[in-house]
This record gives sequence, C-alpha cells and structure tokens, in this order.
Amino acid sequence: MDAELVALATSGATTLVGLLVTDGWNQARERFAALLSQTRGSQEAAEAELDHLREELMRADQSGDDARVADTTTELKMWLRRALENNTELSTELLNLVNEYRAYESTAAVVMRDNNFHGSTAVQGNGVQTNRFGV
Repeated sequence: MDAELVALATSGATTLVGLLVTDGWNQARERFAALLSQTRGSQEAAEAELDHLREELMRADQSGDDARVADTTTELKMWLRRALENNTELSTELLNLVNEYRAYESTAAVVMRDNNFHGSTAVQGNGVQTNRFGV
C-alpha cells in the first residue's frame, strides 16, 4: 500500500478514536460508518461495530486499560487501510473527514503510559510525530 494512504489511514484512525470519546462522535458517526461500510457490507453493520468499539473504548479509558485503547486504534487503522486498499477514491472522503473533525483533536486525548495520542499527533517516548494532510 502506498505510504501516503498508510499515513492517511493512521491519521483517520487517530481522529476517529478521538471522536469516539467526545460528543463530536454523534455528528461524525454516520459519515465514518458510510466510509467504513466499504469493508463491512452495510452502513448498519459499520455503525453497529463502531458503536461497539466506542463502548469498549469508553470502558478502557475509564479503567485505565491502555492496551485496549491501543488495540482499538490499531483495529481502526487496519479497517481504514482495508477500505482504502479496496477503493482508493475513499481517500478524498477520509481526508475531508479528518480535516473537518480536526477541531475535536485538541479536546480529545487518549493517554497511554508512554504514548499519548492527540488527534493526528503521536508523542512516543522522546519523539513527536505529526501527520497533517491537505494543509
């Protein structure tokens, strides 16, 4: 897979995880589900799976289960990568969603022991990686 699409999938997953734990999720749910339905067969199936992931992420965040938060981010990244691999034209829609919901990145941070994810910025140990698209 093209490195730019991998980076876009990563940024999309991080944005989506940030949205899942905020009130912004209600606004974004249908649009992300429409995008992800490319690999789940239907909008309803994608919405149900995203709702399930949101519930798990909220429980993990409350209990301090950092591993589950990381697993959810990885799972969403792979889901987005599969969607982009199946239809590269979805990259425009994902980029639009990431840019549109970037405002929620500053209000939603999922914190793990040595890794902090703030929207599309990942702070890992001593380094910082920022992925910006369409800027």
